[in-house]
Amino acid sequence: MLKANNTVLSVSIIISSIILGFFFYISRHESNSVKVVGFAVESFESDIVRWSFNISETSTYFDLKNGYKKLNNKVNRFKKIISSKNLDSLEVIIKPVRINDIYDRNGVPTNKKLNQEVIITSKSINEIDQLSTNPTVFIENNIVFEYSNIDYYYTKLDLIKKELLGKAVINAKERAKEILTASGNSVGELRTARSGVFQITEPLSTEVAGYGLHSTSTRKKNIKVTVYAEFEIK
Repeated sequence: MLKANNTVLSVSIIISSIILGFFFYISRHESNSVKVVGFAVESFESDIVRWSFNISETSTYFDLKNGYKKLNNKVNRFKKIISSKNLDSLEVIIKPVRINDIYDRNGVPTNKKLNQEVIITSKSINEIDQLSTNPTVFIENNIVFEYSNIDYYYTKLDLIKKELLGKAVINAKERAKEILTASGNSVGELRTARSGVFQITEPLSTEVAGYGLHSTSTRKKNIKVTVYAEFEIK
């Protein structure tokens, strides 16, 4: 019985030594590396624009048919104006009509307002910019926008993101080199790399967000990204 217990104890000690040795090796192995954060930023300019606005018409409470007719006439005049501009890669989306009540000071519904949202997407950014900021031609045709909004996008954004990640890794390696040079070591192979979120902002903006940013309010933008990298130490 004693012999059996001694055998079990010996085996347990051997297994424990192996486990401890394994974790010691792992800890030594993991400590032979340097972790750094790389950073890259690039400026780019949008190549497509999205312009959304609202065309409306007021109708008497019991004459919606005439209100629809007037609104449809405005939309057709708008289409004619846009067609004459020969915009590049033009896409026009006209959404269904929405109707809202208009109330008097006593809260009694008196009239109806018919609203139709229009969305234009085009690569002719200069022309759309001019139309949206100087809508004289629309006003002359009795077309007034209740709201108008411009969003700028870039169709090759995925390509920029890939290139930027590569630059961020290079930057991380340069930082690791600076850290290790003072100790007489050099940078080895890349062990791991993890990308942070992309921050697409207006030029000169310092705004960041943990979930990332994608500003569409300006034509020119900056895109930034960080990479968390670990390199072997030679």
